[in-house]
Amino acid sequence: MSHVPHELAEEFPADTDRIYTLNQSDSHFSKLTEQYRTVNRDIHRIETNTTPADAGYEK
Repeated sequence: MSHVPHELAEEFPADTDRIYTLNQSDSHFSKLTEQYRTVNRDIHRIETNTTPADAGYEK
């Protein structure tokens, strides 16, 4: 379990320019990356006990 958020640019450093370009030019890609950021930050807060996990998050 990692206690650091995983941003897309950090996960795919070789594709940073492409991620940026797609975020600017493709609204669907941009929505997906925003959803990724939201889920990623939620997971980070749960892992660090900043936000308690509720039944909707637990498996």
